[in-house]
Amino acid sequence: MKTIYIVCNNHIPNEDYIVAVFDQPEMATAFTERLPALKGRYEIIEKELNPFFIGSDLQPYLVVLRPSDNTYLTVEPIYAFDEEQEAFHEVVSKVDEDFFMYMYAKNWKEAGIKGRKRLEEMLANGEWMLLKDITDR
Repeated sequence: MKTIYIVCNNHIPNEDYIVAVFDQPEMATAFTERLPALKGRYEIIEKELNPFFIGSDLQPYLVVLRPSDNTYLTVEPIYAFDEEQEAFHEVVSKVDEDFFMYMYAKNWKEAGIKGRKRLEEMLANGEWMLLKDITDR
């Protein structure tokens, strides 16, 4: 995995948002600090170069379930790339009493069914007890 450092301009209207891309953090920092008048005008964003992605007929979804009253809180498509990566890894997290499940499915209905099945498996085998509550993150 190769990391790149994207320098973005957040302060000057009508100028390109991405100003420069570097393969070394020191170079990105040096670029942003090259002139005293520009200091603080740029932001450096770290991203993976050529990240893995899935191109298929499957859509990434977030399914939020509340097991205490056996209800769905939401089933919605994911559009953010970071969350798409969580769907690829089938991440499950817990916030208070709600379970957040990231997954790929053909449609929202299939995502809901898969989410319910996954939750039932986790409750049956005790796996849900290993989840950290990420409420305060």
